[in-house]
Amino acid sequence: MHASSPHPKGILQFLQFLCFSLGAGVIEFVSFLLLSSIGSRNETMLIIAEVSSVVLSCLFNFTLNRKFTFRSTNNIVLGMFLYGLYYLIATPVGASFIVYLTRCGWADWLAKATKMALNFVLDFLYCKCIIFRQAK
Repeated sequence: MHASSPHPKGILQFLQFLCFSLGAGVIEFVSFLLLSSIGSRNETMLIIAEVSSVVLSCLFNFTLNRKFTFRSTNNIVLGMFLYGLYYLIATPVGASFIVYLTRCGWADWLAKATKMALNFVLDFLYCKCIIFRQAK
């Protein structure tokens, strides 16, 4: 294989991660829309909807990516801890970002979609390089 060619395993992992992330994204986006429409529309409800939708999405995404994308046999408890740690930081930052964008006049759904796109890239890199990296 030519040295400048992308590694096929890496491409396959990225594509599988993308597919599972799209499924997780549907779960996250739909649950966010449903939860944020309950009761009065306010920033507190946006934050509750954001946190709840992220938890549902994470459970789906971590489970499928661990088993199929990265075929990890690493310690599941450590993996879940590291994933939880990432989202312990990313969720409040993401919720603050959504609130900020809605204060700037963005629609809830567009703020959420923008946050999800940014998180997709960071999540893939974190999973590949930290959580599911293979020992050399």
